[in-house]
Amino acid sequence: SETAEIKIDKERSCDITPDQVTLAPGGSQTFTVTYVEGQVDWTADSGNIIERGPEAFYTAPDIEGTYSLTATALNCQVTAIIVDIRNCEITPQIVTLRPGGLQQFRIVGENCDDFNWMATKGDIGKTGLYTAPGTFSSDEVTIIDSAGNRKTASVSVRLPLSITPQEISLQPEQEKYITVITGNKPYRATATQGDISPSSSDDVYIFTASSEVGEDAIEICDDTPQCQTIPVYVEGGLSLRGLPKLVQISEKFDITVTGGKGDYDYDAELGQIDIIQQTGEGTYTAPDTDGEDMITIIHSAGNKLERTIEVKGYIPPYISPNTNIDMEIGETRVFSVGGGIPPFKIFFTGGLYEEIDERKFQITAQDRKGTYDLSVMDAKSEESVKIPVTVGLPQGLTPKTYTVYKGETPKVRFKKHGGVGNCEWLTTDLEEDEIYMSGNDYIIVKPRVKDVALGKEYKVTCRNSVNGEESSAIITVDRLKYDSDEDGIISNNEASRGLEQFFANDMTTQDKTILFINLEAFFTTQ
Repeated sequence: SETAEIKIDKERSCDITPDQVTLAPGGSQTFTVTYVEGQVDWTADSGNIIERGPEAFYTAPDIEGTYSLTATALNCQVTAIIVDIRNCEITPQIVTLRPGGLQQFRIVGENCDDFNWMATKGDIGKTGLYTAPGTFSSDEVTIIDSAGNRKTASVSVRLPLSITPQEISLQPEQEKYITVITGNKPYRATATQGDISPSSSDDVYIFTASSEVGEDAIEICDDTPQCQTIPVYVEGGLSLRGLPKLVQISEKFDITVTGGKGDYDYDAELGQIDIIQQTGEGTYTAPDTDGEDMITIIHSAGNKLERTIEVKGYIPPYISPNTNIDMEIGETRVFSVGGGIPPFKIFFTGGLYEEIDERKFQITAQDRKGTYDLSVMDAKSEESVKIPVTVGLPQGLTPKTYTVYKGETPKVRFKKHGGVGNCEWLTTDLEEDEIYMSGNDYIIVKPRVKDVALGKEYKVTCRNSVNGEESSAIITVDRLKYDSDEDGIISNNEASRGLEQFFANDMTTQDKTILFINLEAFFTTQ
């Protein structure tokens, strides 16, 4: 008989590389097994495998969890690889900030504690608090773990698009002015139903409501592009105020129903709604589960309003408004808190804070210029959400009034003092060629003084680029005393008449003494 001998090397077992890896849902990784003999069989308890002999291309499933990848060969025991599937994301994903602005980024997902924060151009701390660079640019915020897995969010550093008003209510075919406070020109404005067109200023638009009662929307975009949508309520029918489209579970809102006559019938499919018949004021409380809630309001005339509300779980608290917060010394302004879980703690390093109700408060700027923090913390937060508030002196122009005389060719300089932001200069009755020079905080004009009536007034206005505040100064046309022909020159005849009128008045001894001294000094120098 014949015999055969098989030698098995038990000293060296199969190795798999990598032996542990962290992947996002749907992520992929190539694995290699070494020191094997014969065919290699690959198996996994979830996911997809493409076998290539001692290599396997593995694609993770879309469901988070921990999974095994196994390689089996003739000469080795089964070797397993543990694949921990995680879905960690940065929120928010897209942010627009002004230079030096702040944004709190967060990581959402489970088992995401081992990520580190990185920023390409700006600064970001260990907690995800990001500070934008001081110049206009694009930036990326990245989280990365020890295995090299990363996720990114994009940041655009530029002037944020800010528009006033944020909401419009008007009658059919009524007009309303809309102002772009800050943004990146040129702007583009469209309306769903009504008509919107630019006025004489390229950052002011005139909106004309349609003849139909109902809801409309205006979208204004700048050149970056950033876009904002302004909800429009054309009165005559029903409209619902004070309720955003996205709410947090169990969140409560003060609401107002306008339009319609008679009693209201109202209902919410999931939440709770209550409306006072006489005033239309009431409250809405969101349901305690995620989903969509349908609110229906009908008044006795038969008009009907339906509003769909998206209800989500915990939303971190936020302050509204939260951009372009520029105040003057002593100014008081009202803010509201969205999201979060009451009670809230409000902190303002630049002055006084006063609570109005559970979600509204007001601050009063103190008497020092500077940039201060306004922050909110709710019952669940471990960190406060901050926004910057810039406080400056009240805005004005110097001089406030100025007199020019007929016959002159004056150049008059006005300068802005106090306030925040730069000036957009506006003039009344001054032609383009009469604006000699202008800058961010000054303007020089050459007003017409010939061929205009005495008492003619020209107006120069600084409109603040940040908050739209306006300050004005007046130029008045007059004539020199005793310049009867208004040529700007005192002739000999005009001087004689002036002296006669002067000496005809009663003069005190002191007046005569001063006049004599001045005349003597004048003739001595001739």
